[in-house]
Amino acid sequence: KNLGQMYVAPDSLRRPGRKIDCRVSADKKETIRERDQEIDYAIRQIRANPKLKNIKIVLMGFSEGAVTVALHRPDVEVARIVVGWSCQSADPWYQGLNKTTPVLAIEGSEDHYLQNSSNRGNCSKYMTNKNSKTVVIPHRDHEVLPEPETKKAIREFIDELSATTEGDPA
Repeated sequence: KNLGQMYVAPDSLRRPGRKIDCRVSADKKETIRERDQEIDYAIRQIRANPKLKNIKIVLMGFSEGAVTVALHRPDVEVARIVVGWSCQSADPWYQGLNKTTPVLAIEGSEDHYLQNSSNRGNCSKYMTNKNSKTVVIPHRDHEVLPEPETKKAIREFIDELSATTEGDPA
């Protein structure tokens, strides 16, 4: 039975003792490790359901979540959507993306978090999968999720994935 598309949105803000650090200069390794654990936990919970055991997964994250999605190492997903992150950093640990899956990267051209010399740019130079692409929303700051261009890019990316993979990604 085809379950169609399903969306799961874990709320990391509810995690007891959650670390939040949006300062550009901060060492975010521990914070990103926590978000990474949350992705792994959510995937384990999905896979524990027999009906969802083999469902295709598209990870999506915004800002801090986008960094986590970009850097996440296990390849259990079909693709990734990275919103509000440039994949750029002066710290090699905190740059780039996992290159084995298709990636859609979306950012605002005037994102104030992505304007210093260490993180200006976009994810394109790290993309090796032929189905990956970067979309820069003109004249927009960090919060690009509500933008029509963002929604259109995500829908098109999912549709392209559905056409190139067996079954619908969730």
